[in-house]
Amino acid sequence: LVGRTNARATQDRYYLYRNRASEDKNRVRALYKSLQKDPDNPDLVAQWKRISAQFNVEIGYGGDLDWTASTLKIFDATDDRLKELREQLTDVQADDGLGRADRVAREREITLQIEDLQRAAIKTHLDMAAIAASKSGPVDEVAGAR
Repeated sequence: LVGRTNARATQDRYYLYRNRASEDKNRVRALYKSLQKDPDNPDLVAQWKRISAQFNVEIGYGGDLDWTASTLKIFDATDDRLKELREQLTDVQADDGLGRADRVAREREITLQIEDLQRAAIKTHLDMAAIAASKSGPVDEVAGAR
């Protein structure tokens, strides 16, 4: 367990970044909605260019936002996987057929997978945010640099 930190600290850090990403998604959506209402507004156009580059969000076919390569997308995929792991953890905890030692070992294994997944998501998000920031130039506030 060399190099491990407190699992609670990792979880707190993950949800801090995830919640910020959710807020950022809402900001992107609101700005895009404003831009759709007033597409000739130069301030909105400039803001859209900056924010879409900052979060690597594109406008897809049909006019919908395309989050595929977004710096924020990693949290959606990670949340899905975390849900699966937590369900496995619940199943292990409810399994009366497991001995105490086996249950504790399996719980620890799943808990470490959760922690690793959260760390990887944060790292991926920060790496993607840094790449997007380098392509778009300086911005007021990059999600990963907070």
